[in-house]
Amino acid sequence: MRKFGLMAESGAAGVVLPRSALTAQGLTSWRKVVLEQGRFHDATILLNSRNWVFDEVHPQLWIALTALRKGTQFSGEATTRGPFGSMDSYARGIADRPARIPVAGLLQWSDVASFPLIPSPRAGDVYLKMRQHSRFDSPLHPWKARPVREFDATNDKHLMILDPKGRKGLWPVYGGESFNLWEPDTGRYYAWIDPKVATDHLLQKRRSQARTRSSAFYGMPPEWINDPESLSLLHPRVVFRDVTQANNLRTVLVALVPPRVALTNKAPYLLSGENHIRDEAFVLGVMASIPFDWVARRHVEVSLNFYVLNSLPVPLLDSSEPLRRRVEEVAGRLAAVDERYAEWASVVGVKVASVKSESERQGLIYEIDALIAKLYGLDESDIRVIFETFHVGWDYQERLDAVLHHFRKLR
Repeated sequence: MRKFGLMAESGAAGVVLPRSALTAQGLTSWRKVVLEQGRFHDATILLNSRNWVFDEVHPQLWIALTALRKGTQFSGEATTRGPFGSMDSYARGIADRPARIPVAGLLQWSDVASFPLIPSPRAGDVYLKMRQHSRFDSPLHPWKARPVREFDATNDKHLMILDPKGRKGLWPVYGGESFNLWEPDTGRYYAWIDPKVATDHLLQKRRSQARTRSSAFYGMPPEWINDPESLSLLHPRVVFRDVTQANNLRTVLVALVPPRVALTNKAPYLLSGENHIRDEAFVLGVMASIPFDWVARRHVEVSLNFYVLNSLPVPLLDSSEPLRRRVEEVAGRLAAVDERYAEWASVVGVKVASVKSESERQGLIYEIDALIAKLYGLDESDIRVIFETFHVGWDYQERLDAVLHHFRKLR
């Protein structure tokens, strides 16, 4: 610990932990005990790039240098620094003031008291500003978007067809690699499935799960539960990759996939309520934006788990808000790439295949970033911090300039 100059005051205990000790669901009780009966005096996060911290540890492992102290007399804040990916960045970083996170926030923002990854004190200010908004799963939102796993890649494999040669009329089964950001079909499928097998299995599964309080289907109308035509795989829906990392080029990879596509557990979808299509377009726009991705990167380590997604802040807006309506329109145009989305696009109020060039497409993507930043209540300096701290080494200036151009027009 002395090698790294851990910022521990007298009486504090220093311990080296995997970063997951500060984020994982399994250690929720431990973190809450420390937060309620003591203090996280310091949590300095290191990324073991090129094994600069430990030779024998995987180079992509996140490490937490943690100083703890027992006692209830301490301030209601926890401090954190990093991540640092080299000794040079560490030496520069510890000379700066740490980010201060209110303990009350850590206990309220997520069910698991997860520590955010705050790369600078200024980033901490932006994070706290975004945290003023309601959680993704808040009942205050005029929409519902409950994450659901459809087919299990292991337990339901017997229902799938791995080699479709000579078989006609099958539906593709998507895994995480089957789609990308604003790209609903990469052509890489996990398997195939017979339509009747898929619909019969999912209808039976839905009827069973609707009786369980923790299920996304709990509380849905019985006539909807029993209607085969309402099955989600028969309609376009928002999906996201389960497996991801905070230091990837993008962490939240989300798309609107076409109907008649089955999904494995590595590609969960969002279940919405009735009359939900405009809500889907809004949520899709939020999740596909750089600001939302940035706040997700504060908590994701190796997976966008449901408890992480549900804890993330989303602007609370009435469905009649003009800026929300614009998010729906832009996201709708980007998502509705062909006639398979015709009914969905009609409800959103856009035409299918309306984006005619790559430059127009990029312009709409940049506008989404600006719109979501505005809805979070960010200013230009906040947006700059987000881009500067989003990904180490990425060339962001062109995109930042374009986003700020759209942002200024929103005034």
